[in-house]
Amino acid sequence: QQVRLAVRLTHLVSYEPSWEAPPFEGFRAERVPSEGGFMEHDAAGRPVRTTLFFRALFPARSGQLEVPSSVILLQDRRGNQARVSVPATRLRVDAVPSEGRPATFGGLVGEVSVRLMAEEQRVPHDSAFAMSLDILGTANLGDIPPFADTAS
Repeated sequence: QQVRLAVRLTHLVSYEPSWEAPPFEGFRAERVPSEGGFMEHDAAGRPVRTTLFFRALFPARSGQLEVPSSVILLQDRRGNQARVSVPATRLRVDAVPSEGRPATFGGLVGEVSVRLMAEEQRVPHDSAFAMSLDILGTANLGDIPPFADTAS
């Protein structure tokens, strides 16, 4: 299930904000366009606006997943910068329900890339050769059971 993460900041209109998003361990993260609000005035009468930064997060495993703290940079027209800390948060992700799963479902959730490489380009019939298998991606790769070492 997708989760939409929103980071909301109200700032002076003279500042241009940018979000240094954290690494999203355990998620596949997709950038979603930010939104800027209309100009308003704060309690002191200064012109402010609210900016929202978004990420669509797709959990790759179940359990407690943490979104680490991050930083928003505010730059004014003169190039001066200020930093605003964004606190960390946690999400509880429930496992994929067992009902309705295809019989071949192996438990991986997320994007997976597989690369198989043989040591030799040509091998005579009934000969042994070495291969390597790389599995990469944003899925719950730690849940893949170990492969049996078969030398036959």
